[in-house]
Amino acid sequence: MKNIVIKLIFLFISLFTLLISAPIADAGEDFNVCRVCWDLNSSIFDGAYAIQLNGNDSYDEDSLELSYSWQKPDNFLMINSSTSSPKIRFDYDNPDYSINDLDISLEYDFILTVSNGTSEDKDTVSIAFEMSAPLVPTVYSKSDSGKVVLTWTSDPEN
Repeated sequence: MKNIVIKLIFLFISLFTLLISAPIADAGEDFNVCRVCWDLNSSIFDGAYAIQLNGNDSYDEDSLELSYSWQKPDNFLMINSSTSSPKIRFDYDNPDYSINDLDISLEYDFILTVSNGTSEDKDTVSIAFEMSAPLVPTVYSKSDSGKVVLTWTSDPEN
């Protein structure tokens, strides 16, 4: 009788585990960042500058609570890595890295793992660093019937 109860409990736990859906990890869209913005010697660098990752669209179909874990490249620091939206910044204090190590030909992958306690899923967001600063719009104004009309373009050709 005792063996039957143990087998039934094991069967129940196995079936329950099979019925629970795996969570869905969503690390957000890939994006580009202005590399010069991260350079400490740049006049446009803000010492508090950080990028916020966004795993908020991760979910569990069974509405189970999710835990979050992010993996990062070695030359980055991450603040609150066990949340859905940690902040990252370049590790300026690490003598093994230089801002010049941010190779503009590479994308840096940040991997999100979400778990519902039974199963897990992973997703990656890639960040590419661009060499130039973001485009500054060209603003045009004209007077029209007593009103000022502003138009702008960020197209470098115009």
